[in-house]
Amino acid sequence: MPAAVLPWGLLGAVAIGVIIDGLLVGVGFTVGARAGALLTLAIAMEMLTLSLTTAVELRRGGQSRTKTVAIMGGLALMLVVAAVVGLFVLRGASDNLVEIMLSFGMMA
Repeated sequence: MPAAVLPWGLLGAVAIGVIIDGLLVGVGFTVGARAGALLTLAIAMEMLTLSLTTAVELRRGGQSRTKTVAIMGGLALMLVVAAVVGLFVLRGASDNLVEIMLSFGMMA
């Protein structure tokens, strides 16, 4: 039986969204703990549905449970790394730049 092919288009789109959301969390924490916590809660709810649908699609496409869990773990790690990058890179940014980043993130 041939090996299942990864849905690279889906994974690429999800990865881009996860990175943007992670950066948004990091930027939120540069504004303040409350803003960061609220953004984290909202994005966590989004990630729940996104990760469930992505995992279901991977399993329907023939991926093993182990591979699906590894891929989903990698996506979760991307979110954390992007949040840390967003926090440290934009910590000393001007208020205008932070507002632009938050506006872009909310739009995306």
